[in-house]
Amino acid sequence: SGGEAINVELKTYNIDAQYSYYAVPKIDDDAFLVAEVTKWNQFSLLEGEANLYFEDRYVGRAILNPESFEDTLNISLGRDKSIVIRREKIQDFTKRQVIGGNKVESRAYKISVSNQKQVEIKLNVYDQIPVAAINAIDVEATQLSKGNLNEATGEVHWELKFPPQSQQELKIGYEVKYSKHENVRLE
Repeated sequence: SGGEAINVELKTYNIDAQYSYYAVPKIDDDAFLVAEVTKWNQFSLLEGEANLYFEDRYVGRAILNPESFEDTLNISLGRDKSIVIRREKIQDFTKRQVIGGNKVESRAYKISVSNQKQVEIKLNVYDQIPVAAINAIDVEATQLSKGNLNEATGEVHWELKFPPQSQQELKIGYEVKYSKHENVRLE
């Protein structure tokens, strides 16, 4: 009645969730925390803005639209600076050769991941190798550190569990063979 907008808290829920981290070090060195909520439909959520808290700290807002959810509600909780990720080119494996009428180029990268948290985490790391657009170009994965390769998209996925205060290295490498008359850009 006073002419000012007033926020009224209708209901507060403490919802159990599975937490996973996602990282694409080729694009960004940060890991992003995602809360995966199952059985969310038991809460009769309304469409609107929700305030998000994690570890007793406000992390932001999200717009909830229950009509667009599937069986799992994924809520992004933002960047987590206690997961340190670095991707760097391994110079020893960067080569360019001419063999007969073909050029062969090799690339390799090292992805270093460090869990500086006091708890075990689940981390999904994504990277990619090139995908040939024409049959005259051959792309072969030479090193994937037990990652799963999707041949159609070139996407490489690792699903890792990290104990507290631990680190791990992943390597991804590939070789591209093409006619020396072609102009191919790999970076």
